[in-house]
Amino acid sequence: MVLVSNRRITGKSIFEKGDEMRVALVAQDIAPSLAFEFLSRELKRQGHQVENMLGKGQPQTFHQIWLKEIGTVVTNADIVLIGMSSSAKLSEPELAACETAVAAGKPFGFYGDTFGCHQRAAMGAWFEPYAAAAKFFLAINQEEAASAQTIFEQATCIAVGNPLWEEFALPPQHSRDEVRQLLGADNKQVVILAPG
Repeated sequence: MVLVSNRRITGKSIFEKGDEMRVALVAQDIAPSLAFEFLSRELKRQGHQVENMLGKGQPQTFHQIWLKEIGTVVTNADIVLIGMSSSAKLSEPELAACETAVAAGKPFGFYGDTFGCHQRAAMGAWFEPYAAAAKFFLAINQEEAASAQTIFEQATCIAVGNPLWEEFALPPQHSRDEVRQLLGADNKQVVILAPG
């Protein structure tokens, strides 16, 4: 997942060092839960406070106590990123996070971890009531971001990738910083991977 500054999203920058913020990550399905674990590690590394409410595909994880806790976590957050589970039934924790974010006036957005996720907020779908209030939508590629813009008309739609796909394709042998050091490239230089 490419981390981008969200200055365009909320007027604050949660992904830059020095601006410590409280970030809530809420997901039920396994794929967005695992992607949020990657994001959580990076945000924490950069000095942000992160609260993970991740079901990892286990519906029983989110019982009534957790749903109340989601409300507290979202209310205390500066920004909320929400997964988009594959069914209305599985989306209960994410829908609770949306409802709380709207009621508390918290900036929130969605992460579409695969093709067509944004359709889960289309007319008649389970996330539709929250599409107009979302500040951002993070998509797997530019085409998905452009398509999502037709549903999330008021949101900033950004292509960020999917860290799970990157992990499956190229398991990391070294951290980003280690690779840059091995190549003699500083953080201001562009590094292009050309397989083959």
